[in-house]
Amino acid sequence: MFFVDPKNTDKIVAKKEAPPKCKISGNPGTFILECKDRFSVKKTMFVYDRKTGLVQEFTVMEVTQDFKGRNSSVMKGKYMKHFYIDLPKVKKFPPEALNSRTYRMINNMLGMPFGNIHISFTGVKNGIAHYNISMTGVPVVTKAIGFPLLGPHYINPVLLKRNILLNIPEANFQVSLGGTGYKGGTVLQYIWNGSVILQQEYNPQTGLKLYEFHPQYMGGFPVSIELIH
Repeated sequence: MFFVDPKNTDKIVAKKEAPPKCKISGNPGTFILECKDRFSVKKTMFVYDRKTGLVQEFTVMEVTQDFKGRNSSVMKGKYMKHFYIDLPKVKKFPPEALNSRTYRMINNMLGMPFGNIHISFTGVKNGIAHYNISMTGVPVVTKAIGFPLLGPHYINPVLLKRNILLNIPEANFQVSLGGTGYKGGTVLQYIWNGSVILQQEYNPQTGLKLYEFHPQYMGGFPVSIELIH
């Protein structure tokens, strides 16, 4: 969400080439992507630099309908600054990056599973790993990419040796180690304004993601995602 391919995005917006069940309005540089399904409407406004592709501002407005009624949320982001992170120079993918994995999603408020996420490895091209991600009940398969240090279902174990992986004081945001998780793995916690907004647990030897916990997810419900196989 922070960078786009400016030339490709300009063409997509100009031709209004939206994904299924979505529509695009606006012009290159500033546009709105609106997507609908039976239970939700989501509008995302992007303002991006047409030369560099840097997303300067975005607003996400979502309205969902569940058994409790109608819920709405708004999230806004604005570019503040960019900086460089001192990361280990790793060129080789960890073996786990080349695997496909399936996870179960659980509504922690009800204690009930509500679907699976399947991450399918499709290959490595030009030093980038590619994956197809499918979810139960969602007909569209999304694409994801991974790098030797990090991917959709893994992290390179060398990063788990750092107490603080990322610290952005201007945004009150930090990613740091959080001890041992209930599955015996190493916990990464994402902290914003002093509150934990996401926890992920990884196998410290392989880097495989074992578990993920969102205190507030769909409609504000706490949701966990755990490895099946």
